[in-house]
Amino acid sequence: MCASPNPESVQSKLYKLEMLRGFASVYVLCHHLALARFHLQGTWFGYLFSFGQEAVLLFFLLSGFVVFYSTEKHSDKSFMGYFQRRFFRIYPIFLLSLLISAAVYYLQPHAEGVSLKELAANLLFLQDFSSGKPGVWFSTFAGNAPLWSLSYEWWFYMMFFPIWRLVPRNAQLHLVTLIALIGYSSYHILPNQVSLFLMYFLIWWCGAEMARAFLSIGGVKFSSLRFPLLYLTVLCILLAFPVFTAFVNKKKLLFGIHPVLELRHFAAALVFILLALAWAKIRWVGFNRLLGGFALIAPISYALYIFHYPLLITSTYLDFIPGVLLQLIGYFLITFLLAFLAEGPFQSWVNGFGKRIFSPASKSQ
Repeated sequence: MCASPNPESVQSKLYKLEMLRGFASVYVLCHHLALARFHLQGTWFGYLFSFGQEAVLLFFLLSGFVVFYSTEKHSDKSFMGYFQRRFFRIYPIFLLSLLISAAVYYLQPHAEGVSLKELAANLLFLQDFSSGKPGVWFSTFAGNAPLWSLSYEWWFYMMFFPIWRLVPRNAQLHLVTLIALIGYSSYHILPNQVSLFLMYFLIWWCGAEMARAFLSIGGVKFSSLRFPLLYLTVLCILLAFPVFTAFVNKKKLLFGIHPVLELRHFAAALVFILLALAWAKIRWVGFNRLLGGFALIAPISYALYIFHYPLLITSTYLDFIPGVLLQLIGYFLITFLLAFLAEGPFQSWVNGFGKRIFSPASKSQ
């Protein structure tokens, strides 16, 4: 039996997750700013921020880590308590993002009506971005592109609990890998949204396996993550086959489009875990100096991630202000202010509301 991690080291290492969370949200914002607002493809700035998809995959790994860690540590192990914590953390601010998306959409010149079917699908977390992969059922509401990952997050939450609760611990990762293989196989037979959720669940669960290792030995080591690394490698090899087939058949391959996109995602998850192992081996030298400032953004990172696209990237509601620079400053101020209000006063009110309506187990984490 391994000794429990030292409390100070636990706090320090979990704080690194906050730095990564803040970094990922800022990177995604810069990615969209460079490529979607200012169309800097082909420039050095555009290349530097071409990896927004990879930053989202970092979110998946961090989410798997945090949800596993918090569920293990929480006193309430019931599904209802778990569901309430996850619901009140993700859904209210998500609803705000839908309202913001609709409001900004109608402020655009020549705006048409929003799709009620699209809205309903987003409320049920069934959205994705159809421009990148076949089999997507519904697009993100009102063009708010980052909302695609919220559907994955929600269904990962729902798949996590029964496996964590009912499946023997030494079989959980193997079952998740089987689920991912079923998703991979069924997606290539008939592209569909459910298969994508199943396939990508392995990436999220690898974050959970990192948390399991952290709780057990106080850190991450290759020996404790050899199976997650092996299974991700297997999926990367499988996902390379359709890319190779398309290449042999002289079909056009694009960096952000199926089938390259899925390979990018799984390869990114593999690289992130290997990088974490390598950095841990040298005791995280330079980590705080390089990423420490992003911890300031972490408390508003979720709202910033799902608010910035309509408020800052595709927006025109401040075009009446003379000068592009002044407009951009205004967009930034509004985006960060609303993200702060959502994650601060609004989320505090939501947490209090949840406590009053439900049991103390509903306390949001």
